[in-house]
Amino acid sequence: MSETDKAKKLAANLRAGSSDTWDLAGYLPAALEALVTSGLGQPIKCSEMLRFTFVVGGGKKVRQKYDDKLSQLFAEALKNGGFTEDRGAALSLECQGTFKQQHVRRCTADALPPVHQTDRS
Repeated sequence: MSETDKAKKLAANLRAGSSDTWDLAGYLPAALEALVTSGLGQPIKCSEMLRFTFVVGGGKKVRQKYDDKLSQLFAEALKNGGFTEDRGAALSLECQGTFKQQHVRRCTADALPPVHQTDRS
């Protein structure tokens, strides 16, 4: 499976509309762009706000799996896809289309995609 195909498969999972965590180890810049365009490029229909957490690095036991610039490359892909960086981003309507980067035992980038909220019924 090519990197772009892998990104499109992950994008389909994102479009399904449930908050989760995904590991981006081994993703190249073109695949990151495809992921953001295909998975996060349009608002997602859902009944609640979503938070997608992408692992883009880690501690010394797993560091070798990640490109040193993966965090920066993913941030650039998100910005190119219309997201803005907000270090105070939270799971709220006001924070749609934002992302923040964190170091909590592993490097992550939380993306809060724009959503079209639908009735929960």
